[in-house]
Amino acid sequence: MTRREAILNQLAVFEPEDWEPVQVTIADLGKLQAEDLEPGIVVEPIEGVVDGVTHLSSNMTLRRPDGRLVADFEEIGWRKFWTGVLGIEEHFGLLRDACVARARSHGDITLGDEVDEGVVYGFHFTLDLPTENLREAFDAAVDVRDELLEPILAIHTAAADLVARTSRRLAGWGDAPLDQMVDAMRSGTSAEKGRRLEELLSRLFQTVPGFTATGHVLTETEEIDVRILNESDDPHWRDERHLLLAECKNWSSSCGKNEIVLFRQKMENRVGRVSCGFLISWNGFAQTVTKEMLRGSQGDLLVVPISGQTSAPPCETETSLLD
Repeated sequence: MTRREAILNQLAVFEPEDWEPVQVTIADLGKLQAEDLEPGIVVEPIEGVVDGVTHLSSNMTLRRPDGRLVADFEEIGWRKFWTGVLGIEEHFGLLRDACVARARSHGDITLGDEVDEGVVYGFHFTLDLPTENLREAFDAAVDVRDELLEPILAIHTAAADLVARTSRRLAGWGDAPLDQMVDAMRSGTSAEKGRRLEELLSRLFQTVPGFTATGHVLTETEEIDVRILNESDDPHWRDERHLLLAECKNWSSSCGKNEIVLFRQKMENRVGRVSCGFLISWNGFAQTVTKEMLRGSQGDLLVVPISGQTSAPPCETETSLLD
């Protein structure tokens, strides 16, 4: 029995009154077409099952009412566990507004019921999908949801950055002139120079019209040295996403290709919210970086290597911080 036949057997025994939808891995979605879903059947995409534990992929289910393929989204949050800088009502209110705007411009979103049960808050919406293949439909639905969330997550970032900047200003951040900070990079401990470099880069990015930059940011899974909110009107930067990343390397030696690869992975972890990042190495880059940059040029992520040195760099794609 093929994998497709096994999945079709699962769908065949599904009853509309069943509480649980049919769970299909993202990898297997490509084996199904819209016509495989009889009216009433609900499919829930999952990452997979590991040691008996199901790993969900999203808050989305797929179905085909009236012959059309749609994705149903349940956008809810738990008040008790909500940690966003925006309040839960403000977050989901903005997301609902984004859905209304999308419905007006594209006509492919239908708003569902609001959810306000005290402990949870949010709403439902349905997205019409133009493709027939379930994997292509899933990918398209994820892209639309990311587009809806992008400006809202940018607001979260801006608010968090404002809190961080205020805290740093109260601690003396920004008192020293930039040229003095550059001179100060020649002395001090490694930790002191690392903090100076983060502040120097944050303040330099702040000089770009439309950029709002903050220093060290710690997430649940990684550390980011500089995070930049891009609201520039410049045509060059307007083509990039709302969020830019920068990472500082205050090493005694130059950075190699491994650092480029790891930084690109951090950008990829932002699930489409980052298109451009800056990797800053105070002592330049090894020649291996050039080959890695050429290898990575096939994708849609741009890594800009920036050196703290004014002399001719060994990496052909490198830009000097002091130029």
